[in-house]
Amino acid sequence: MGLGSDILEFFHRDRIGNTTTPITLGQLIDSKITNGIIAIDILHAINKLALESYIVPTGTSWNFNIRDNTYQTMIYDKADAEYGVYDFIIYGYTTIYEKFKVSVKPIINLAANGDTHIGTGFLVDFNGNKCLITARHCIEVSGSVLIYDTVGNSAIPTNIYLPEKSDFIGDPGFEFQNIDICVLTFDDTFYTDQYLFRFAEPVILSDVLVLGYPPTGLFDSGADVNNAVLISERASIAHNYVKATTGQNVGTGMLPSTKLDYFLVSARVKGGNSGGPVIDKHGKVVGMITQIPMDGGSSTSDRIDEMGFGFACPSTSIFKFLNSIFSQSNEISFISKVPKVTESGFCID
Repeated sequence: MGLGSDILEFFHRDRIGNTTTPITLGQLIDSKITNGIIAIDILHAINKLALESYIVPTGTSWNFNIRDNTYQTMIYDKADAEYGVYDFIIYGYTTIYEKFKVSVKPIINLAANGDTHIGTGFLVDFNGNKCLITARHCIEVSGSVLIYDTVGNSAIPTNIYLPEKSDFIGDPGFEFQNIDICVLTFDDTFYTDQYLFRFAEPVILSDVLVLGYPPTGLFDSGADVNNAVLISERASIAHNYVKATTGQNVGTGMLPSTKLDYFLVSARVKGGNSGGPVIDKHGKVVGMITQIPMDGGSSTSDRIDEMGFGFACPSTSIFKFLNSIFSQSNEISFISKVPKVTESGFCID
């Protein structure tokens, strides 16, 4: 827990109680919890929390001594504090990126014809179950799939959960029941030192952060998607090569071609972003990138959006699928497969 959590706990009504003496900014500055943090940074943090209505000013000094300012809040959730929500409010998406970049993993596809493609996955905790979430089309390939742990070892999932396919007939890899998603579970020895994402519902016109592994060329020291395997084997891609873009949730609806619920994000995304998380200002996943808007096909010439906007599967749909797997809710029919180990990674029979 950090400064944001400490501030809310310090000024919380439960701590202040019925005392008639207001708690001042000066008392917070002089307290042990803010040792080494200068007053102006503490005031900045309080102002950010106040702008988001997490804390309420209850009195302002007229003698220009900000130490006499008083505050109060009734908002403090231990789980949110431990997750980092209150610090994310203060420090923004930079802090979210730094905390969770190691929890966003590259999905490397080695196709049977020798081509290499890349996608993205992210780690979540669903009712105590550690999972890697990605788009289904990132996993179902003719060839091997490679995913790495934190030290560069190949991570083989214990189980792979996929939605059952529907009668929809369309582009290969997109004939899903109602959701383009894949859930992978691992032995407890994998990803033990990673932060795990939590979910929140998407909100129209809210700011979002997208993390993933789109090919960018210039920023990869000349490495393109075909060199992604080498980067992964050095275990550096999970720390140095994850890309971040910001934008807004600009609309919701249903894709006419696949009947999938979606929302549209204005953050710039490319092919390698598929399966990557869409994150809100609280650091929680509100969706997963599934595709770039197309006009009747899958080639680059069919793109209807040249700005790189992306379709995202909403977290509510992901939650329903996870609930079906781990709570037997049967909201979304699924199949479970044990991966087959290959020379380079794993595959689905």
